[in-house]
Amino acid sequence: MSTEIISPSYITPGAFAQVNLAMGPGTAAIGEREVVLVGPKLSTGTYTAAALYPVERLDDVKTGAGAGSPLHRAARRFLMGNRVTKLWVLPVAETSGGSPVAANITVVVSGSPTAAGWAEIWICGEQFRYVFGLTDTPTTIGDGLVALINGATHLPLTAVNTTGSIALTAKLKGVSQNSTIRFRTNVSASTGISWGTAAGYLVNGAEGSTTEAANLATAIATLDADAGYYIGITECDSTSIGNLVTHLAACAQP
Repeated sequence: MSTEIISPSYITPGAFAQVNLAMGPGTAAIGEREVVLVGPKLSTGTYTAAALYPVERLDDVKTGAGAGSPLHRAARRFLMGNRVTKLWVLPVAETSGGSPVAANITVVVSGSPTAAGWAEIWICGEQFRYVFGLTDTPTTIGDGLVALINGATHLPLTAVNTTGSIALTAKLKGVSQNSTIRFRTNVSASTGISWGTAAGYLVNGAEGSTTEAANLATAIATLDADAGYYIGITECDSTSIGNLVTHLAACAQP
């Protein structure tokens, strides 16, 4: 017999067994592998946290996890490039208890138009542009941009305008949205309109007494008896990645 561990010079006629530890089941399916996406849901989503759901269409995830939640955005991106592989989602409960805070920031548009032009803000790589005229003000420009932003329900934030001060607030509470939701601003030159902040991230999110990382560990435990081949998580902090590594080591999946 051919072996990977026992030296051929040692083998004598007889029966031998070879065990490869943590290499995954020898009966793992060939061809397409099923994918499990693990990520936080909004408290408004209809999914039950830490329960595994098959995905038949994106709208199911939008409703179950909440529009703009990390899990909805992950499924949306996945399905843009792959509508064939069988997809599952595993929702993680939002941080709760205590006084959780959603990450946020305020960007300000100011000035009086001296010529027609445009003001825009990019959020998570998507462009939102408002074309203004001489009769516009920071208030009308801000209102126009906010309407565009909130119309994109897949975004991970909402916007509110107060006389040109646009407050951007993450839909999900907790620290995982800090420094992960990016924006940048731009305006046509020589029009009298300007932005107070050129680019940055949402900040100041805070966990409740039950953290998102703890809820992630609870959700991943659901997969201990599952044979999913690919697992994707939306969190990128060391604690969350450590939880995934612990799960993989315990399951010995491929």
